[in-house]
Amino acid sequence: QYYCGQDIIVAGDKFSPPPVRKHFGTGRLCRNMDLTGAALQDHLRFLVSGIGRGGSHDLLQSLQQVSAQAWLEIRAGSVIPDMIDAYSRHLPGLSMDLSALIYTCCQVPSNMATLTAASLSTCITVVEVELQPVSIPSPITSVVEPGSSQIRKRRRRRVPDDTPAECVAPVVSLPSSASLAGKCPSLLMSYSFARASKDHSFAQMLCKQCDIVERIAQVVMIDLPRAIACHEAAFRLHKCLVLLESVSNLGHPWLGREGKSNLMKALVSWIKTAASPEYSVWMDGESVELPTHRHWLHLSSSTIVRVLTNMTNQSACDAAAFRSLDGLVIACDLLELSRDSVGINGVSCEIIIYTLALLINCAEVDSPAQDFLSEEMVLVELAGKVFSSWTIEIDLHHSDCDQLVQCRTIAGYLSLMIAVVYIEGVASGRASLEKSFSMAMVSNILKQFTSMSNILHSKEMSAEMDRIHRQLVSCLTPPISDG
Repeated sequence: QYYCGQDIIVAGDKFSPPPVRKHFGTGRLCRNMDLTGAALQDHLRFLVSGIGRGGSHDLLQSLQQVSAQAWLEIRAGSVIPDMIDAYSRHLPGLSMDLSALIYTCCQVPSNMATLTAASLSTCITVVEVELQPVSIPSPITSVVEPGSSQIRKRRRRRVPDDTPAECVAPVVSLPSSASLAGKCPSLLMSYSFARASKDHSFAQMLCKQCDIVERIAQVVMIDLPRAIACHEAAFRLHKCLVLLESVSNLGHPWLGREGKSNLMKALVSWIKTAASPEYSVWMDGESVELPTHRHWLHLSSSTIVRVLTNMTNQSACDAAAFRSLDGLVIACDLLELSRDSVGINGVSCEIIIYTLALLINCAEVDSPAQDFLSEEMVLVELAGKVFSSWTIEIDLHHSDCDQLVQCRTIAGYLSLMIAVVYIEGVASGRASLEKSFSMAMVSNILKQFTSMSNILHSKEMSAEMDRIHRQLVSCLTPPISDG
């Protein structure tokens, strides 16, 4: 039982000021965090020494008030690994406190780069705990607005001196979109690692710890079949997938051959289920405002496609493995399922973008487009479900910037897909290709792309898409006869 004392407070994107409490047996206040240098590190080590005697709250509340400059001084020593090591001796009793510590540290991403291999292993142990949705206590039933009388009442609460340390829940302020994480140590730890993995240095450090990445991949494969029925599993699945996306995006080896093969099979199988008519409601055209169960499943679908795209990028072996799993047909189903959400649902737009990138990866490895074009059924799927009837309708003057960027990116990738399958196919004399991709269809795609040529986008992307455009125009222009 983790929750016997204070509730976890959900109060927005920033930490709420913790209650003023005294350190055990001292008389100094937690708010007196104006110490610097060695004095600050000694002060924190003193608190660490009392973790097993009820001092965990004091440590967490003190860390919540540390400034960015102070964190710089803390990172200079080994205080953060020492904290994790101290908590590791009191697991599983203080699992929630350890998760709260990592959440606090990851607010400054550079802090996470100081974790040792042993520290990472301890944290992943918390992530790996089996989820039991029925028995997980829920200390909050609704979001408490900052400044309300209820939240002030919670801040005034005191934990009796005789309350065991393992029965006291830390006070952690979480953004409302992550309020579910406050219900379980595993969820909060996975949420914290997902946030931290966005930092390039931390992702690189994880990439070097192959055993840690393999353990995260195992958690993903455990949660995949449970995510449909279990809200908590869907949440943890998405957070672990975000971590895998970050490490797979670096272009370095991050998983063994067998582990990568098993992971790809599990991901493709799950996407096939998600794209089936029975579950296609996950990816409808509605705008998702609240973090519901379906929201995490939708986000997981998008992140899975990102991971698969990273895996197949410049890797003929992984691209061939994806094709052997009927991945190309499944990708076409995803495009058909998500295309009506362009300009409405940003997650569906991301699914489209990365699915197109995934198909392009499969077409460009080794001999460009040869293996891809040999699958006539895939060409028919692409022509019938995507290119022939897809029109991107969006108000270029009144839509927000994110929508415009997404639509231009989609149009650019569509053009690139046409470039890969059409130009290479025509060059190799495939008559069936011209039947599937008519001149009118290709011209329609070009027209849509040209209309978006002035939309805000990075210079690099604009230059790449302009190059594709010129290549397509050159391909479609009939040669001039010498006569």
